[in-house]
Parts: sequence; structure tokens; C-alpha cells
Amino acid sequence: LPFEFHCNNFNEQIVCKSILIMKQIMNNCNGAFCLLVLLSAFGNVGEGIVEKKSNMPVIGILTVDTSYRDRLFGNSTLPSSYVYMLKAAGAKIVPLLLSYDVSIHRMLFEQINGLFVPGGSVAPFEANVYKILKLYTRWAIRSNDNGDYFPIWGTCLGFEMLLLYFANGTGVLEKCDVENELLELTPTDHFKYSRMFRNVPYELYYKMKSEQLSPNFHHWCSNFESLKRYGLEDVFIPITTSQSKINAITFISAIEHVNYPFYGVAWHPEKNVFEDYKSWHLSKSDAAIDLAHHLARFFVKEAMKSKHKFLPESFFQYSISNFCPLFSKMYGLKEEEKYFFP
Repeated sequence: LPFEFHCNNFNEQIVCKSILIMKQIMNNCNGAFCLLVLLSAFGNVGEGIVEKKSNMPVIGILTVDTSYRDRLFGNSTLPSSYVYMLKAAGAKIVPLLLSYDVSIHRMLFEQINGLFVPGGSVAPFEANVYKILKLYTRWAIRSNDNGDYFPIWGTCLGFEMLLLYFANGTGVLEKCDVENELLELTPTDHFKYSRMFRNVPYELYYKMKSEQLSPNFHHWCSNFESLKRYGLEDVFIPITTSQSKINAITFISAIEHVNYPFYGVAWHPEKNVFEDYKSWHLSKSDAAIDLAHHLARFFVKEAMKSKHKFLPESFFQYSISNFCPLFSKMYGLKEEEKYFFP
């Protein structure tokens, strides 16, 4: 071919590679056989250019304000355990940095298939991440109302901030200090009808009630009375409760929204699988691992219902693969690995 190509972007690179392969084929075959080889080789070339619907959704994970102990490393952070858990359940990951301006967050919202809000060591009503969560929640409500499916998941701090948003006040959370406790999960009457747990295997359901599978590290709790006081008894469905062994407080440990695909747990499923801090009370039992995977896979399947699509060039720019986690335990931090961001 008597001309040159300058491959600047993803699609151009595909075309360039295709032409190089064509040249090699043309130099080594002739006649009808050559035509058959070309047809078989390039029957699927367009798949790299024309995007198809993917069964591997892209989930955006909000980064969270760093605490005083790790502020030296960056202004926001994300334990890699959340990334590993969702990847193992079949998702791609894009971190949503606190430093992004609103226009970038809006652009990313239009492309991700779901929002994951992790835990963190900051007070929910003081966190900068809460300001970003409010943006995404407003956009998600509007999208779902317009038939554009968009799920949200909150773990620990994320759970608390979802309640704050819908209560429009801090009183829905009460000080409780359930710190480093491994507890049972007691199903409510809504459990077997819930979207989150209605397909859970019976053996796992039984072990949730009888074994300590949920690691808790939170200082704020919500209960049936606080939901009712803030008019949330018809907004969020309590699916499980737990009771602290230290202070006997009973609190709601899993919720889902009545009308929207919004979900939350007050505990940390991911820590059982990917963390191993010697002073933490975690469970490495089959049931604990199965429960974490059940919840992660549930949310990934929820994200698959979203019609949002990432352009390849955009995903490459914002993917978590552009960042390297720090082996944070080497520096005296509790988590095995953490991402840090400016």
C-alpha cells in the first residue's frame, strides 16, 4: 500500500494494525485462497470500532477523604479491597476522584453503569465525599425516573451518607461506636422479599443468622426509630439488623430503597476476603467469603442493567489501571493496599 498512516487514537490504531496484517497476507497468498483468508481474518474487525453492549459493566468508586493518619500520602484514598471485590465479580473500575470538577463527574456519570461508595475514617456529615455523593444521587434519581437504570451501593460510610441524603439531616444517625466487632446478621421480615438477598442460598442464609460474618467498624448507627422519626420507614427497607456484643445496641445493618436501585450495608464484606490485619476481627470462613461474593455479584448484575457506555479512549484515560496501589501495611496503615490520589 503506497501511503503511510499516523495512528493517533484507539480506532486509528486498529485500522493501522489491520492494514499491516493485510499487507502481510497479500504478500504471501494469491487468487481465491487469498480472498478467503482476508474474509476470515477481517470478518470481526469492526467489533473493535463499533462498540457492542458489554456484559462487563464499569462501576465508579468514589474516593474518600484521607484521615489524619494517612494524609501524608494524598488528599483522597481508596482501599484496593473494594476494587478487587468488584473486579472478581465481573466489573471494570473507574475511581471518581474528589479533585475532579463537577463537569468531569457529570461526564463520568453518563458513562459508568453504577456508583459504589466505600467506607472511610471521616465523619459522614463532614466529609468532602458527601458533597460528591449528593451530586451523583441527584443525577441517579433523575435518571431512574426517566427510565435510565442506575444503581448505587454504599458500604459503612457510604451507607451512612445515603441515609443522611434522604433524611436531609444528621439526626437519622446516632452515635454507637461499634468498632472492630464481628457480628451475626439477623434477617427482618423483609429479607426473603428483598432484591439483595432473595436469591441467597439457604445454607448461607442460615449461617448469616448463626455465625459471626459481618465485620463492623463504624461509629454511627441507624435503627427503626430513627428511620421513622425522619420519615424514612417508607423510603428504605431494613433487611438485616445486628446487635453489638459490647454495648448491646441493635442497629440496621442492611437496607435497600423502596423505589430506586440503591443499597447499603453498615459493615465491610470486602475485609473478610482481602484484608488480614492481625488486630481486626474478621472471618475467613467459606460462608463469609461466599456472602461477600454474593453481594458483589448482586451489585455488578444490577450495574449490567444500565445502558450507559464508556468510549474506549475515555475508559483508558480514567481506568483504575492508570493508578498503582501502595503497599500501605509497610507504612503502618491497617489496610493491606490503598490507592492515594491528589
